[in-house]
Amino acid sequence: MIDDDSALSEYEGYDWESLSGVPSPDALFRVLSHRRRRRILWFLLERPETTVGELADILVGWELDDEDGTAGPDKHERVLVALHHNHLPMLAESDLVEYDIETGAVRFSSPPEPITVLIKFSYQYERAVAGRRT
Repeated sequence: MIDDDSALSEYEGYDWESLSGVPSPDALFRVLSHRRRRRILWFLLERPETTVGELADILVGWELDDEDGTAGPDKHERVLVALHHNHLPMLAESDLVEYDIETGAVRFSSPPEPITVLIKFSYQYERAVAGRRT
């Protein structure tokens, strides 16, 4: 049997009662289940305020690195549409980002440390696994 407390030993003393306005575990893992959303959150850790256009530029660049190819003008537009209609609304619904549809402004909501650690881990894990496949 798994000792529930051992999983939290790294955060012993963390004020778990202070977690408010955070997504449910299901919502958080649903958000982290897509590469683009993981990359958006990773980018926002370093640069908490940006625009949907800048995010599209960054994601297209990352995806080109993954594909070792070139992007046509339609690639940027497809990423913009996916951000606007899918990824950013889901991130906003989970309270991890604020997304202003009118201005295109995107702001990281600065979640508590355990969520930030999970975002960092998920991105680093993705990179480590991808590195082994090449």
